[in-house]
Amino acid sequence: MQILPDTAQFIAHLSGGTRFVASDLATPSINVAYGSYYLRYLLDHYDGDEMLALAAYNAGLANVDSWVAHAGAAGRRLTMDAIPFTETRAYVRRVLDAQRAYRLTYPRELGLQ
Repeated sequence: MQILPDTAQFIAHLSGGTRFVASDLATPSINVAYGSYYLRYLLDHYDGDEMLALAAYNAGLANVDSWVAHAGAAGRRLTMDAIPFTETRAYVRRVLDAQRAYRLTYPRELGLQ
């Protein structure tokens, strides 16, 4: 889930982990657990706004908080097209497109029918 060691240390601290070492990220179950925990943390931080949470997962919480504050100071919300990092904008678009495709392909499994 591409968790950077500094982010993983932050997650360990948030979740009460006391024995985390960066090499733990090579263990798939730990990597997925940390990535999932962090995504939930970001979704909570941004009141469920998936676009903002995904942007922060890719570009960092401080960057997205800054972008949101800057947009708010201008009297608007941060939109996907206004994300200043090209890579992050593409990442968010790819993930949300994949989510839409998954929901269309597996509506019954998701309880959407």
